[in-house]
Amino acid sequence: MKKLFILAHLNAGGSAGRNTLSLLQAECNKKNIEYKVYISQYKKHTKKLVAEIVCKIEDRENSRLVVIGGDGTLNEALESLVSENINFPLAYFPSGTGNDFARSLNLTKDIGVFLDKLFATAVTNLEIIKAKENYSDKIFVAVNGLGIGFDALVSHLNNSSKGKKSFGKNSYLAQIYNAFKERETFDVKVILDSNYAREYKNVLLTTFMKNSYFGGGIKIDPFSTKNNGEIGVIIAHDISGIDLLKVLPSILVTGTHFGKLDNFIRVGAKHINLEISSSQFIQADGEVSKLDKINMDIELMNYPFYLVEK
Repeated sequence: MKKLFILAHLNAGGSAGRNTLSLLQAECNKKNIEYKVYISQYKKHTKKLVAEIVCKIEDRENSRLVVIGGDGTLNEALESLVSENINFPLAYFPSGTGNDFARSLNLTKDIGVFLDKLFATAVTNLEIIKAKENYSDKIFVAVNGLGIGFDALVSHLNNSSKGKKSFGKNSYLAQIYNAFKERETFDVKVILDSNYAREYKNVLLTTFMKNSYFGGGIKIDPFSTKNNGEIGVIIAHDISGIDLLKVLPSILVTGTHFGKLDNFIRVGAKHINLEISSSQFIQADGEVSKLDKINMDIELMNYPFYLVEK
C-alpha cells in the first residue's frame, strides 16, 4: 500500500505550512493513501526528526518521505541526512514565502497534481552544494545557494527584524539598504578547481549558486540551472553605493547584470576552496550562522529527490 511519511513545518510561510498539511491529508484520505505526520516544533527540530523518520521506513518502494515547508525547512532536512551519510530520496512540497527551490525547478504547488504524480515520478540525482568548514568541521549544504557577506547579512537582518511576518522578495529587498549601511568588507583567498587562485580585497559578498534564485525570487544567477555540472561563483568587490544602484535594477528586472561592472563577476567551478580571516555571516538557503574565520571547501554532490513538476 502507498504510504507517505510527512514532515511538516506548520509555521512556514505564515500559515502556509499548516494549510498545506490539511489539504494533503484530505487528498490522501480521498485517494486511500496511508500517511503518518511528524511536526517540526522548534528551530532545528527538522534535523532531528528526519533521520528518525528514515529509520522507520521499511517499504521504500511504496513509501515517500515528504517535506512540507520553506527552503529553510528543506535545508535542515537535507543537512541532517547528508551529515549522517543517509541517502534517502526526498519529496518536497513548497509552503514557505521564498520557495526559490520550487521556483527554479518548476515544482508543482497543486496538491492534487503532487499526489497524482508522486509515486510515478522517478528519482532524480540532483546536484547540490556541499561545504565543509575546516576549522570547525561543520557541514553546510544548499539546494539554492550559499553566501558569505552581504547576502547573509541581509538574511540575518530580515530574520531578526521586529514584527517580521514573512520572508520573500519584498522583505529581502527592504533590508538591502540597512545591510549596505552596516556592511563590513573583507578579503578572500579563493582557489577554483585547483588551477585558478586569486585574492580579492574589499569584498562585499561571495556567493555560490546551484539554482538561479535567492531571497524569495531574486534571479541573482541566470546561468545556474539544474544539473549543469558547476557551481556559480559570484564575487563582488570594491562596490560603491553608485555601483549597487547601477546593477540592482538589472538583477531585479532583466537578469543581465554580469558584465556591467568589472568588480561584479561570475565564474563556474566544480570545487572551491576559500579563506577569510575575519568573522562573517554565512547563509545556506537563507539559514544564517556566523563564523569567526573561514577555511572552506565547497563542492558539488548528488542527492536523490522526487521532483514533482507542474
